[in-house]
Amino acid sequence: MPDIGIGAAVPRAQQRAIEALAELGGAGFGDVMRRDAAVRLLVLARRAPGLLPVGGAETAEAALVRRMARRWDARATTAAEFVEALPVTELDSFLRAARRWAAATAAGGTTGLDRVAA
Repeated sequence: MPDIGIGAAVPRAQQRAIEALAELGGAGFGDVMRRDAAVRLLVLARRAPGLLPVGGAETAEAALVRRMARRWDARATTAAEFVEALPVTELDSFLRAARRWAAATAAGGTTGLDRVAA
């Protein structure tokens, strides 16, 4: 009997691609990009060498980033799962602080973080 397409299942990989495109093409694009940025910043904070600036105190932004990086248990959840579970206000605070921390780090060549356990 020839396949006429009735009841044909879409392969799982193709279905995931369609779902991803729908999310990116929809109103949630900004939210997806914010979560992706937060995940990248969280992972970078965990991988940072973790040295305080010489003779300087930890900035408020670096302190918030350090606390968030320490809260994430990489053995229990992925960075994406951790970020996804954050309340919107906490995600917003983290993004603001992490962006300032990242800009200051790039400009000054120091992370501004104390040691963060990987």
